[in-house]
Amino acid sequence: MNTSVAKAPAVVTPSAPSQSSEQLQKRLERARALAAAHQLPAAASEMESVRALVKDDVVRNSSTLMLMGIYLEDGNYARAESLLEETFKERAQRKDASINTFFALAGQAVNGARAHVARYRLFGINVSSQSMPPEAAADLDRLRSLLERMYAQGKELVRENAKANDAFALLEDISGIRTTLAKDYEDRGKWETEHSLARARLATLPTEIASISTVPAMPSEVVESATRSASQTVAAAVAPTPTELPKGTPLASENKGAAPSVPPLGSGALEVGSLTEKAINRVTPVYPQTARNAGVSGLVRVKIVVDENGAVAGIVWAEGPMLLRQAAQDALRQWKFQPVIIEGKPVKATGYVDFGFAR
Repeated sequence: MNTSVAKAPAVVTPSAPSQSSEQLQKRLERARALAAAHQLPAAASEMESVRALVKDDVVRNSSTLMLMGIYLEDGNYARAESLLEETFKERAQRKDASINTFFALAGQAVNGARAHVARYRLFGINVSSQSMPPEAAADLDRLRSLLERMYAQGKELVRENAKANDAFALLEDISGIRTTLAKDYEDRGKWETEHSLARARLATLPTEIASISTVPAMPSEVVESATRSASQTVAAAVAPTPTELPKGTPLASENKGAAPSVPPLGSGALEVGSLTEKAINRVTPVYPQTARNAGVSGLVRVKIVVDENGAVAGIVWAEGPMLLRQAAQDALRQWKFQPVIIEGKPVKATGYVDFGFAR
């Protein structure tokens, strides 16, 4: 009697067709073009397909970075968060390589969050308003949730002592945006405290810190082309006005090869968040006629440095509708504030003031 047991037939799964570098480049270009045309679901689908097919880490990382930008632009925060979670969990196996990818991805997310907040301001919407339409409120709540998850991931990296400089820089960036998105005074106070703590901790670390908002370039022609276009698009959308430097400061073109002789405006100053309530002398901005004629309105936020006497020492940056920024800055230069006192002594401080322009 034959007692052998018949073996189940092997299941054969067709393998995905291999893709040449030229084919991958064409698909990346197509995904980028779809994103530029604001066909975001189609762009995401194409990039997800490329990401699933390739085994090369460089191309995969690039597609992941582009996907992050697309998902944030589309308001798909759940998928954006899943990309971060996936990379964050890989750090146990891939260690430094995965952590570097996570920081690049987090930088893309930070840029996307800034661009999203800037869009609300462009339409004159106060992101802390309690009376906005439910669709906008739900959108901002999802963005807050993404930022808070990223913040928790950054804190975990700090506890693991994994690239502490970059981790604290990430915490500073996230807490700054999250402060902007505060729901109420209590929420704002919490995140202003977190922001101040991150800045204070950064001050005690070595100064070789690259901006977490800058996505590092990848060593591949295909990847560099794709990532550069995405990064430039985001940077153009949210770039603040240049920092004002003291008169006589040499420009880079006038001092090639030399180390900067003047530290960034506001360095060494205490971060205090909103300065509006500390003002003792205010000047109302003049609504520019060109902005009125163009129908431009909205919120302008100006970050400044206040000296030990409470006078405005300089403008760090301004964001909001371009036609309104200069008027806000011109008025704010004439403001006077209560000096910030630490241990009985006045200190230099940095913070922001918001101006609402309504027609």
